[in-house]
Amino acid sequence: MSSKFGFDDTTPSKKLDISGFEPTPVKKDREPNIDKVAEKVGFVSREPLVRVEKVRKKMQVQDTLYVRAPLEMTNRFKEFCNEHGYSYGEGLEALMKKAKL
Repeated sequence: MSSKFGFDDTTPSKKLDISGFEPTPVKKDREPNIDKVAEKVGFVSREPLVRVEKVRKKMQVQDTLYVRAPLEMTNRFKEFCNEHGYSYGEGLEALMKKAKL
């Protein structure tokens, strides 16, 4: 067996003529189009999600209050908080201010 992996040296090697070759320039505006195409075909991004930290309105010591109450009352309280965008603590504070407590 020869050192050329079974090919003999007697055949002349042909060289590829690339003198007229020029690479296509990269367009800078491709990235927004890529995002649109990816969204259109349903591509799910693998970029890690970043957790947004909650901004605390007041720096106060927190405590826990457990309340047993009828279901109708707790539902009304939850609806009140949801409508006004309050946390339960903020909702309690707002109701206490209305009651002047």
